[in-house]
Amino acid sequence: MEHRDIRTTTAWLLMGVGLLAGTAALIPLVEREMHRRQVEAAIARFEADPSQSTAEELTLLLANRVPTSGQGERILRLVLNPTVTTRSAYPADRVPTVSIEWQSLPHRNGAFQPDWYLTWEFSVRLEGQEAPSENTVRADILGYNPLLLRCGTQPLAIGAHHGHVCIDYALAYYEWYAPVWTRLKYLLRGHRLNGGMPREAKSYKARLEIPVELVVVEAADAEQVALVSDPKVGEAVRQSFAYLRQDDYPFASSPRRITYNGVTVLKWTNVPIAVAFEPVLRLSDGRELLHPSRRVTDVGRFRTRAGGSLHLYCTPFLTESMPAAPGQYEATIVLRPDLNLAYDDPAIKAMWNGTLEFPISFSLTVDANKPGR
Repeated sequence: MEHRDIRTTTAWLLMGVGLLAGTAALIPLVEREMHRRQVEAAIARFEADPSQSTAEELTLLLANRVPTSGQGERILRLVLNPTVTTRSAYPADRVPTVSIEWQSLPHRNGAFQPDWYLTWEFSVRLEGQEAPSENTVRADILGYNPLLLRCGTQPLAIGAHHGHVCIDYALAYYEWYAPVWTRLKYLLRGHRLNGGMPREAKSYKARLEIPVELVVVEAADAEQVALVSDPKVGEAVRQSFAYLRQDDYPFASSPRRITYNGVTVLKWTNVPIAVAFEPVLRLSDGRELLHPSRRVTDVGRFRTRAGGSLHLYCTPFLTESMPAAPGQYEATIVLRPDLNLAYDDPAIKAMWNGTLEFPISFSLTVDANKPGR
């Protein structure tokens, strides 16, 4: 009888252990299924209403590493599916460009912590090309949305060219770790280990291939950018520009402490029409200087679509032409229309064709007792 009781007790214990083990194994499965359904519901909400709020909901799920790899790929394809714009017909004497524009970019909305890294690679692959083009054209001085891509390095032959805009996204989460021997070394020395080496703990990847057709024709038959010279429009463009003044701006390249006082930034807000300018600085003696960044292709010029807001740093002009003696100086920032720059953006159908001039004054102060920076 006693042995039977022991066997019964043992059987109940084994059943209890088995039940606990089964429950422990089941909990992660149930949790994963709950997460899967949560993500699927969020994806369905975005597909029904692709708004900023539903996009942010998906982004937050990615940031918290909730989706599976497959779900993460779908989310990246949904949230980062850009609009591709081309011209109706390109001239045969220039390399075509296409525009890629996103409604929102996840790394800009604050959902991701510093340990998340979003990288992407772009190319335009046309049928018959030996290698894809990965030559990007800056959309403006500061931003990359929209992003412009050149379709090759040489003009295309007359005719229709088919291909894809290929985008590879990689969103990776890195955690910091340290080998056991490193932790032990710090422990024996009585030091606290901060940080370590980055290690990829979670990643989501996605590839988009967006069909694109480029029609190349004779230059006279290609799509044109309309040049607008209406004085009322020109005045509205001028009114959208403003100065930002900064004083006590040090010149780092001088062994003496030379301080610049005057306009440092030319800012434009909500321009009424697309603009594309080549800025130059006209000195009082009539000389004109290009922006120093002009040594880099497509930098130092700028384009902005209608409604755009950006700014141009003017101080680099002065580092190229700093007067030898301290005193008060006058100059003029001249913005001349640049049709070629505007044409690179297929979304620009019309642009302001006037020149803007902004007189500036600045002074230089030299303190021989203080070194430059």
